[in-house]
Amino acid sequence: MRIGRFAALLAAFALTAAGCGDRTAVTAPDEPDADALTGRTFWSVEIEQAGRPRELVADTKVSVWFTDDGRLVADAGCNSMQAPLDVDGDRLRVSDVESTGIGCDEARHRQDRWLAGFLADDPSWRLDGDRLVLSAGKTSVVLQDKRTLEKNLPLRGTTWKVRSFSDGEVASAMADAEKAWLRFEGDRVVGSTGCNDFGGRVEISERRIVFEPVVATLRACTDRAITRLEDSVLSVIDDATVTYRIEGDDLTLERDERSLGLVGTKEK
Repeated sequence: MRIGRFAALLAAFALTAAGCGDRTAVTAPDEPDADALTGRTFWSVEIEQAGRPRELVADTKVSVWFTDDGRLVADAGCNSMQAPLDVDGDRLRVSDVESTGIGCDEARHRQDRWLAGFLADDPSWRLDGDRLVLSAGKTSVVLQDKRTLEKNLPLRGTTWKVRSFSDGEVASAMADAEKAWLRFEGDRVVGSTGCNDFGGRVEISERRIVFEPVVATLRACTDRAITRLEDSVLSVIDDATVTYRIEGDDLTLERDERSLGLVGTKEK
């Protein structure tokens, strides 16, 4: 009798569970939204390799920037590397990686090679709010949106060094870009194109900067990379109205389809 009653209870439970299943549809997990990465920069906060923390060289971090034009720009404290990015479901795929050629100590070069190898392994990605997790093989890199890690630098009084230029189709990190810089002081801007020094008047509002024609020195630039850098800078700021945005220590100046990406250092 007890066995019979137990079997009847099991049968009733099975029918009830089946009835509940009929009323509840099973849905597949949502595809990760790649658009949620666009335009954001993430900094590493934790790295684990083969079950153990991986220590980075002192005063360095992994930085990953997802550009508006579909490229990935990354660095690990020395050279900047960039490549076209294909977000394939939950995988990040890069190809044709280009890198700057800054000379660093061997420890930082090893770190560069490690990051390049990690990205070449098509890491999976998962975004949870402002936290991004990249995983490949036995390595996991946890990164945080840089906007949540630091306050925005002020536009005025900050030295802004050029990091990249976009012509509307391709954003590229240029050789010797850091030689070009600008600084806003009151209603004026001063700076360097990498070859010539310049200055001029500006009108700054909440989202826009109106640059009057700049006055520059007339030094001849024979290096092609420096000439290209100068042309890129002036094509954005000379006699122009630009929109701007600041995210942490990043400044973006946009004029029509062209834009300059700069990184700031607060003057002490």
